[in-house]
Amino acid sequence: MYKIKQKIGNFLVTLLVFAYFRKVVFLDLSKNDTLGQMAVLSHRNGAIDGFLYGFIFPKIQFLLARNLRRNFLGKIFFWGIEITREKDKEKALKQGLKIKENDNFSALKQCLKLMQKGGTLGIFPEGTSALKPKHLKFANGASKIAYLMLQKNALEITPLSIFYDDPTRMGSKVFIVKGENLKYHCLQDKEFLHTQIIMALENILIEFKNEKEQEICEKIAIFASLYQEDLYLKALKNSKIAKLQEKLKSYETKSSRAFLYKNCAIFPKSFLLSLWVFLITAMIVIPTFLFNLPVMISSFVVAKFSKEKHTISLYKILAGTSVFVVFYMILALFFPLIAFLGCIFSLWGFHLYGTFKKHGISLLNAIFFNKLKQDYDFLGEEIYECLKN
Repeated sequence: MYKIKQKIGNFLVTLLVFAYFRKVVFLDLSKNDTLGQMAVLSHRNGAIDGFLYGFIFPKIQFLLARNLRRNFLGKIFFWGIEITREKDKEKALKQGLKIKENDNFSALKQCLKLMQKGGTLGIFPEGTSALKPKHLKFANGASKIAYLMLQKNALEITPLSIFYDDPTRMGSKVFIVKGENLKYHCLQDKEFLHTQIIMALENILIEFKNEKEQEICEKIAIFASLYQEDLYLKALKNSKIAKLQEKLKSYETKSSRAFLYKNCAIFPKSFLLSLWVFLITAMIVIPTFLFNLPVMISSFVVAKFSKEKHTISLYKILAGTSVFVVFYMILALFFPLIAFLGCIFSLWGFHLYGTFKKHGISLLNAIFFNKLKQDYDFLGEEIYECLKN
């Protein structure tokens, strides 16, 4: 029964990712290592990270906070082995919720059983997420579980990291990076394991001095990805080059009044091609948004209640999906065929929104700020030349 529920959950995750994100780019830096019995995962954009890791690796079963599944929506969207975090205990007690002392011990046994059977346990060592310049402190829970596993079995640990070019908005691109496996065939010291896990994650993570540097480097990475998608990560690592930062600053000054796409003033490579793509996507996206107006309004309103930047997309998805399901269930009672076709059409329309938005903004800039096109092309070529080697 659990496997059936998990397959249904994976199918729902696939639909969610398809509808909300423009593209998920997978970058394998591991020399084709297979997924280990444990995956240690960087944490950026709330529970959305789990959706995307699960989209690329449906085999992963996550170790997740019990409070994620305390309500009806949580039980539908989040699946995995539940633990009670220390910081959640006090909150749960105030709410009058019962906490069993042996719950986490039971969860630990489930983790070991899963890995011993050849499954993959997904752990977020940071414990929580943040879209900040630096990663959060890594807890030692993963190393403790790895230590217990190594008492009886060999173990491979796969590090995974995640990056968003526009984490709070629909239609963004996501980049998931897989590092080289840590392979152990005998028992290791817990401190050694913890150090190794930190090093493996930091090899595929990127840190910045402050938010200003992070913002500049992310803009350069967006420009780079417009030329070649796999340059996004390379740009984040190398875009601290003063020459690129100065050229970006100069271009931003000139284009301060232009229309922005992910905080960048972009132009089409080919006006006619962009116009063609825009018109085709407009015929699907505009009717989709009009037909699903209750869904869009609910997502917009609920997102305003998010207190943290890294939970905005989660609020949008939970609210939008809930209203979407209710809306089409009611419609199906009276017009089942229209509900079925409208659902499929709408999912495709949501997926195309990112493309529609990109080409729409680039066309507006080409029409109203065409004098900047030469500066845009020059900046793009400079970035590409700096990174391609």
